[in-house]
Amino acid sequence: MSVVFSHVSAHIHGNTKEGIAMNKLISDLKTAAHKRAVYRQTLRELRGLNIDTALDLDIYQADAHRIARQAVYGA
Repeated sequence: MSVVFSHVSAHIHGNTKEGIAMNKLISDLKTAAHKRAVYRQTLRELRGLNIDTALDLDIYQADAHRIARQAVYGA
């Protein structure tokens, strides 16, 4: 679906100034959506660690959001 959407977007907007801006917006939205999905998956995995493994890695349940955010988005 993403390939089709990109193709349609490029066809509609072309290489005009507005088209380039629209393509950048679409690209930025796709990147943000991908990062959000990776963040949610990372958070699920951190929350899914058994307590012994989590403590061995010095990961506390309350830190899961911060760790996932840093892993995906950086500092």
